[in-house]
Amino acid sequence: MKSGETTPPRPLPSEVPNRPSAAPDRLHEDVALLAAYLLSSARGLLEEPPEYGVYRCLDGARRALETLDQNGVSTPELSAVRRRLDDQMFSPMGGDELLPGTLDDVCMRLVYALKNMKSA
Repeated sequence: MKSGETTPPRPLPSEVPNRPSAAPDRLHEDVALLAAYLLSSARGLLEEPPEYGVYRCLDGARRALETLDQNGVSTPELSAVRRRLDDQMFSPMGGDELLPGTLDDVCMRLVYALKNMKSA
């Protein structure tokens, strides 16, 4: 798609005939709220200090994993990644010098969790 082009809107789930059973309404709402958070974050970043972007991304990942947890479709490994992100997001401000190592650790934990999902 080229810049400026638009795609037609997708039909609502209720408008799709013979639609397979959908995820619970809660999951739909949670994913829509996550999308709203990500979009509003993107807009906010246009006027916020650049370093906020890292925390917005961390929080977006944390919220996505929280959605899996709340809807009973997570794994112990993914839940552990979310708890690690919780620790980072809800810790006192400062300590950014440790952030690169924390991000490396969380990324590796997520890789491990995803590999275990694939082999299960």
